[in-house]
Amino acid sequence: MDWGGNMLNVPEGPSTYTTTYAGLKGVDYSAPKSEIPRNRATEIINMLPDDGEHVPIKRKGWRVDKELDSEPVCAFHDAYRNIDYISTENKTYKYQNYTYSEISSIGFKHIIPFNGNLYFINSDGIYMLSNNTITKQDPTVPYTVYGLNPDGTGGTAYYGVNAFTTRRKITFVGTETDRTFYPHATTGFATVIESVEVLAEETGEWLPVPFAASEPTTYSALDENGEVTQVTCHRKVDLVQPHPSLRQIDNIRMTIRELDTTIYEGTTIYGDYCKLGKEIYASDIMTQYGAVNMDRLFAVVENNKVYYSETSDIMYFPDDNYLVAGNASPIIGLSRLNNYLVAVTGDSSNHAVFMIKSATAVITESVTTESGDVTSVTKEQQYFSVRPATSGRGAIAGKTFATLIDEPLFLGSTGVYAITTNSLTTETVIANRSSFINPRLMKEQNLKNAIACVWKEFYIVCVNGHCYLLDSKTVSRDNAGNRCYEGYYWDNVPATTFLAYGEHLWFGTSDGNWCRFNTDIDEDCAYCDNGEFTDHGETIEYTEGTGTPVTARFTTILDDDGRPQYFKTMNKKGAVCTLLQQTASSVDIYYSKDGEDNVLFTKVVPQTTDETEIDVYPLKKVKKYRRLALTFENNKMQPFGLIKFVKSWQLGNYAKR
Repeated sequence: MDWGGNMLNVPEGPSTYTTTYAGLKGVDYSAPKSEIPRNRATEIINMLPDDGEHVPIKRKGWRVDKELDSEPVCAFHDAYRNIDYISTENKTYKYQNYTYSEISSIGFKHIIPFNGNLYFINSDGIYMLSNNTITKQDPTVPYTVYGLNPDGTGGTAYYGVNAFTTRRKITFVGTETDRTFYPHATTGFATVIESVEVLAEETGEWLPVPFAASEPTTYSALDENGEVTQVTCHRKVDLVQPHPSLRQIDNIRMTIRELDTTIYEGTTIYGDYCKLGKEIYASDIMTQYGAVNMDRLFAVVENNKVYYSETSDIMYFPDDNYLVAGNASPIIGLSRLNNYLVAVTGDSSNHAVFMIKSATAVITESVTTESGDVTSVTKEQQYFSVRPATSGRGAIAGKTFATLIDEPLFLGSTGVYAITTNSLTTETVIANRSSFINPRLMKEQNLKNAIACVWKEFYIVCVNGHCYLLDSKTVSRDNAGNRCYEGYYWDNVPATTFLAYGEHLWFGTSDGNWCRFNTDIDEDCAYCDNGEFTDHGETIEYTEGTGTPVTARFTTILDDDGRPQYFKTMNKKGAVCTLLQQTASSVDIYYSKDGEDNVLFTKVVPQTTDETEIDVYPLKKVKKYRRLALTFENNKMQPFGLIKFVKSWQLGNYAKR
């Protein structure tokens, strides 16, 4: 129509814009909710990245698999025999072929594979598993001195005294006329002489011989169990007959016990009570390490002393086999990094990380041959050295030391740290790997009680029933440009100890339950916590109506869509939520305008299709917002996976107060 000869220009409709949330990762608590990247969550609960698509999916729930007598303390999976061992404060159990059985009436603090055997350690001693029986092991009795003269003089120190026993073996060079032998050259030692043997030179065998021990003294002593006992000690031994030897070789051997008469408990000497041995048994920190093979056991004693066993002999800790790492702060944990054993102390203004390295030295000894000649023998001897590596933050929780892929991790006072090497200086340093979750993790109470494990590609640290996951498959940069892992958060996991292997994740609770995540169940009933199941071996039957459905939630950035100065309107059409195809799934979508409380947007129950992805359409309008956050939640007993969300919106007027 012509109005005065001019054509009417109809104004175009408002422009429509699109915002996409895709390539979704973990949670980011490290920045304001409006400032984090769009592909991270401001809140994420009970989700983890899917193995295939690597999009956030709901975790499976857990169930109580066995009610034990008391709180589980440690557990170990024997991969060769496919057996789990669980030790509580009071008993030890075996789990095999879907069946639990008690294998010991006592509990242990450590379960350690060593030199082809499995050992169980508590403050009472070291036990070994053999033929389904756990048996206490006897300490190794070392040769401490050889080449002694009959009067106890001379001799050469050989092996160190075993911290686990007062027993040791010594040898003398006797002649055909010698009958009296002194274990020591001077008086003042309380010596129990248990046996005397002579060398049969023709066969090389040691044969027991009768003897008379003289100058007896009786002591009230404490034995290795701390019980008071009467001990008769002697200063010398008289053989019934002289030893018929014409050669200057070690031909008299004694097995003795030396009581320490300088240390008393009241009026009773310690005697056989091996104080250092008891401290090693009771150590909270133990691990294996060695030059080539993991053939020595290391234990932390007296805060900063690291004692180590003899090669391939867990029952022999020479009392002089120790290193000192630090002094201001106690050692919290040990980790292995490349060829080093790393000791990490608590926070320190000096050094918090110490490197222990194995090395060898060439030593020369003088040895008397069978013919009486003195000759020099050269041999290699292994030793360990320690040096400080870095200062600054240390560890706070001893049960959080675990290695993720090739990085030893532990919980410190400001986050989860990795023991790593500076790429420029090659110096060992510690680096924070948990920037995205630190603000929440560090607010947890009693962080010193935290535990951790490595499960699949995740490092999981748990405290107060809350789990924080670090994903090794997705390494990102935090706001300061530092390398860190994507983080996830779970609730309602009351774990006080973990056992993880393959797809399986087990945990113990403070009230004595042994639980497992439902990773072995494919049905929807797997998505509930503390549900009741009947184990039929190959099949598992769920009891309807039990347990609590796992709630999974993902909340987006509080998004200004790049236009913070405008009011915006999210269109009713043009929004789509894409879910991972599951056998049955649903999503509740909420919105929050400008930080206000969540409002239910829509409940969506998609129809099952043959496609790998499911698109659902909210078909709701949100008017007049400056910033908008969207929450996607599934609180039903069913799987859930969120791939992306796309919204269409239009600009409105300028925003004002």
